[in-house]
Amino acid sequence: KPLVLLNERCTNAVMGDDLEALKRSCQEAAGCPVIAMSLKSEDAHDTFGSLFQIAFGRGQPFDVPGEPLSVNLFDFPQSYRDSELLPMLRELGLKPNVSLFPEWDMDTLRRLPAAYLQVFCGQATTETSIRKLLAGVPRTTLTVPPPYGVEGTRECLRLIAGAAGREEAFQQLWDRRRQTWSDAWDALRRRAGSYRLAFVADENSFPNLLKPRFGQGPALLKTVLEMGFGVDVLLYAPEGRFARPPQSGKSLRFEMFRNPAELERRLREGEFHAVYSDIFFDWR
Repeated sequence: KPLVLLNERCTNAVMGDDLEALKRSCQEAAGCPVIAMSLKSEDAHDTFGSLFQIAFGRGQPFDVPGEPLSVNLFDFPQSYRDSELLPMLRELGLKPNVSLFPEWDMDTLRRLPAAYLQVFCGQATTETSIRKLLAGVPRTTLTVPPPYGVEGTRECLRLIAGAAGREEAFQQLWDRRRQTWSDAWDALRRRAGSYRLAFVADENSFPNLLKPRFGQGPALLKTVLEMGFGVDVLLYAPEGRFARPPQSGKSLRFEMFRNPAELERRLREGEFHAVYSDIFFDWR
């Protein structure tokens, strides 16, 4: 049965389009389910809640037992998932069932109940709506760190393996795999140690450097530090804010600036080789 998806973005919101009226019009014309996705539903992390209602109706599909070693994956970066995660899960004796988001289709959604283990990549866009669907049903649900960097990837895989009772097998597999790339990684970290990078931020944007973006982008600051780069953070600190800068060290240093002239001086005198600026309307 066909499905119509209306996706309201910035232009529609600014123009004041009546999304609900358009939804009703489409339902009458097409005679099929219509889902309206908007910025508001994304803010509530419930973008796909209506999809699950259509896929499963009012039934109880999760009342049937899920296969113990079968895994559903949500919001993992597709290239990593297909090239690294799925092969390792199979090597651990786990059976991948479905992988959803950013791509999806209704047939795949309906296969969700077959798996016992539900794994969300950290900061998943769909976690709230799927957790509502899974509330009170006999399934194990966990959220793992996004697989960026060595430690993030290791912790992501370790938690999945542990939830399936395969943690010892994972450790053996990880040690085996690490031997194939650890020398190259250590050599690259030593090279990176001779370079410094700078980030320009303020009190609002700085926390975003420390966390991933919906699982599909790395925690940038943590990632480059793990790679071995030195980092200078240039923080906008108008009068009365950041009275005491965060603790600096050899790898991570903080410098404050209060106005454009001070920022220009910091940029001119800094030892860094590249700069990422997150200041709104920064003309550079």
